[in-house]
Amino acid sequence: MIAPSERQSAQAEDGDPGDLLDAARRAREARRRREQIFGGELLAEPCWDLLLDLFIASREEKRLSVTAACLALPVARGTAQRCIAHLAEVGLIRRETGDHGVIYLAPSDRAVAKLTLLLGGPDPDPELSAA
Repeated sequence: MIAPSERQSAQAEDGDPGDLLDAARRAREARRRREQIFGGELLAEPCWDLLLDLFIASREEKRLSVTAACLALPVARGTAQRCIAHLAEVGLIRRETGDHGVIYLAPSDRAVAKLTLLLGGPDPDPELSAA
């Protein structure tokens, strides 16, 4: 779990979206650094990586296509697609069809609530973050 400093925690309690975005970026960078040091095979967590990428993209008001998500993950495309299917099945991501049939991914409200809580922000909805 990510433990923000007291200053960051106080800011996150105010619900500052920038602090949550920074915390998510730091978590993603820590994962990448860990992968560089230990290697990708030993501590691979593609589902976690995908959730972080989608959370960051949503905070930056960007959209991430299925293709871009698969390319961004440090695993084979088939593994990435299984992660997407699993996260959708458990209700942590949703698929949205865009222009020209492009399918985009976004974190579900439940995923956003859980990640917000994990990253040191206020619990936006205890019912969403509980399950």
